[in-house]
Amino acid sequence: MRAFLWSVLQSTRYISANVQKAINEFHSKTCVRFVRYSGQKNYILFANDKGCSSKVGKRYAETGSQKVSIGDGCNFSGTIIHELMHTLGFFHEQSRGDRDKYVKINWENILEGFSDQFDKFSWKTIDDLGVSYDYQSIMHYDRMAFTKNGKPTIVAIGNENMKFRNPDFKLSTRDAVKINALYDCKTKWYGWSSWSGWTPCDDNCDRTRERFCYHSGNIQSCGGNVNVYGVETEQQKCPKSICPAPVDGHWGRWSDWRPCSKTCNDGVRTRFRTCTNPPPAHGGRFCPGSADGQDMCILKRCQLDSDDVDFENFRLGMWKNSYADRLNWQFHRSYTQTMATGPSRDHTSGLGYYLYVESSASSGDLRADLVSPWIAAKSGGQCLTFYYTMYGKTMGSLAIKLELSNGKNWFIFYKNGDQGMEWKKGTGNIDVSQGLSYRLTIQGKIGQTGYSDIAIDDVYIDPGLCNCQDDFHTCHIWAAKGECTANQFWMKRNCKRSCSVCGGVPSSSCEDKDKIQCPLWANNGECEKNPITMKVNCRKSCNVCRVPSSRCEDKNKMQCPLWANNGECKKNPINMKANCRKSCNVCTPTPGPGCIDSDKRCPGWAKRGECSKNPTWMKPNCKLSCKQC
Repeated sequence: MRAFLWSVLQSTRYISANVQKAINEFHSKTCVRFVRYSGQKNYILFANDKGCSSKVGKRYAETGSQKVSIGDGCNFSGTIIHELMHTLGFFHEQSRGDRDKYVKINWENILEGFSDQFDKFSWKTIDDLGVSYDYQSIMHYDRMAFTKNGKPTIVAIGNENMKFRNPDFKLSTRDAVKINALYDCKTKWYGWSSWSGWTPCDDNCDRTRERFCYHSGNIQSCGGNVNVYGVETEQQKCPKSICPAPVDGHWGRWSDWRPCSKTCNDGVRTRFRTCTNPPPAHGGRFCPGSADGQDMCILKRCQLDSDDVDFENFRLGMWKNSYADRLNWQFHRSYTQTMATGPSRDHTSGLGYYLYVESSASSGDLRADLVSPWIAAKSGGQCLTFYYTMYGKTMGSLAIKLELSNGKNWFIFYKNGDQGMEWKKGTGNIDVSQGLSYRLTIQGKIGQTGYSDIAIDDVYIDPGLCNCQDDFHTCHIWAAKGECTANQFWMKRNCKRSCSVCGGVPSSSCEDKDKIQCPLWANNGECEKNPITMKVNCRKSCNVCRVPSSRCEDKNKMQCPLWANNGECKKNPINMKANCRKSCNVCTPTPGPGCIDSDKRCPGWAKRGECSKNPTWMKPNCKLSCKQC
């Protein structure tokens, strides 16, 4: 690890007042010294770049500047101290390998794509220097870091309301101990630093604190029982009044999805999680909910009609490149030849082919046209569905033109500019009167040369307009088995065409108009304080609506209990949960006599956790909301 440390820390010649304030914090509490740049081989460059960031440790294999980004919103001394700690070689505190003893991560509250910010590392990556976990470290995340719903993403075990880091955003005592230990501080004077605060009680009801020995070369000069870094740790038993305390279990991160149960059309995929973040201890409660999760997976179509194409095996289907333009749509797989543009894989399977327009050797504004034959219009209209990527900083446009045999034409789809790396679904209505014919042209127009690769895949034309389509290939089978009636709410939302409810899909209206703020307002009691506005605009968060459920019964009263007992609810979930609802426990039974709430505010209180916080009053008075019957 010490290969990544700085021998002398040089910073750029001109620095802001807040940078100087941050540097002074290190000078006042540690032996680390920053000096102004005067031609040294390695130095720190403070830059007003995007975001707040720094590499961890020194780039010892290279010379030159090492950037510390102090972008918009980052020019605060506390933020700069945090980034300089990275520069000195320190990771985030909650990334330590032993963090699960001290904090739990609420994975369900983290923004999509940011779960890796809460990864932990082993001792091979992070050396804790013999210093205990530090809730007050400047390197600790805030409770709400990367939250997607206003709820905490990381909380202290035993005190979930604890705030992390020093309120003045300065180095904690343990931060200073670790810096002095890591940089093997040698001074002309010697003596102990002040003790850090006590850690929380561990599983053995022990707690610890640390101090550092300032020395001129001999770490034993202070006496005591120091480790190789000059850190002494003191341990004592916690008072019986505070330990052991019950610890409720919390779910760990979901596993990756397992492969889909089918290779085409619809299937089921599963994942799992464990109650280990932390595990329940000392009489604490087990994690609520299920350890297993499942979801529908939609794959390539098992059978393609004459107007469908997935571009596998170099098939264009009914489509042809136009010779009236100067570019062609090309078959390709994996990455395109230019980095930072185009897809990395096809949409169908991730291993096959797609069509794309190559932009690296072309001048801007050129276009590639893919043209269909003339097709007779169908009664009730049709829907064109396809997938596309438009990734690149000089991206052009993707358009689909509909031409009629009577000379009229218009665009049924248009996108321009960078749309991101992932495949996206596109649709266009083919609403043409019977007796006419139509022709489609997929137009890919590049922007500027180099970063404008446009790709398409899985192009289908289906009966019915785009607002009257089934979301799953198997909808017609479920509909034939009576699911449009037995499982009415779900089917009419996801299988509109098969259930013949186009244009009249029932809405639960059980949703929040502001999905971010409503849960926060409800949690603050606004459903009761401001009921008229809240119960109109935040119906879901205020619990003023309930999703209707289908009848809770088995279609085969003899076989369903036997199949369920043999594990078929998990092995064959689609059919079983549709036909054996009672045996598979997928419906909520009707509350019995006396199972009521005595106060209309019970659902809101229950949602805020009052059933467990105030059980003496809540359980007899809010039986239904607290699930006591």
